Amino acid sequence: MKEETTQENTPALPPSAHVIAGWPLVMVAVGGAIGGLCGAGAYGLSMALLKKKGVTPLSVFLSFLLGLAGIGLYFVVIIALAIAFPQLFGGKS
Repeated sequence: MKEETTQENTPALPPSAHVIAGWPLVMVAVGGAIGGLCGAGAYGLSMALLKKKGVTPLSVFLSFLLGLAGIGLYFVVIIALAIAFPQLFGGKS
């Protein structure tokens, strides 16, 4: 007898959900690995939100805010690195 695995019946997301969740990934072109990590983190959280709640106006807005938070985190990390290692950023030693 085969055991049946239970899966939640969540509807498939439209392709636009990846665009909505993935726009912060444009930071990869600007900031390489740091931007990629921040953008991928925002993308992952946005996709989790969209899978749980579906594509609604509220989830799109929250996904946008997650993207802004990813961009904000990127700048915080860059500023922290510039303060910690000024010689790498062209500052005077």
